[in-house]
Amino acid sequence: MKTVNYEVFGDGQDIYFNIGRLAMVENVGKCPIGEIISQNYLNLNHLAVLLSVGLSHHQKRTPAWYLDKIQELLDNGMQMEEISEPVYKALAASGIMGKEIYYAFFPEELTEETNKKLAETKK
Repeated sequence: MKTVNYEVFGDGQDIYFNIGRLAMVENVGKCPIGEIISQNYLNLNHLAVLLSVGLSHHQKRTPAWYLDKIQELLDNGMQMEEISEPVYKALAASGIMGKEIYYAFFPEELTEETNKKLAETKK
């Protein structure tokens, strides 16, 4: 399980997703995870659910709490990309998006051998 640094809501925090957490996202968000990740953006409801689940090991908070905090951060000058991009990275880290997307987010882990295997699967 790979974690991603996520200090938007507190110092020292990280976010992660595994199969159990992804299933929880589907349950709470009432939307298949495939549908969420196939969009080119995270809508606010999905983002709030992902934050609620992905950060739950720090403190359990509702999606509504995250929506309120996102509004505060935006009001104070934070950009939406600063809030959402690490969530995409954590989703990629879970492996749910496939190896190609995983290595796009974590190119430092791509070995020559793995790169050859990925190229072969594209043929």
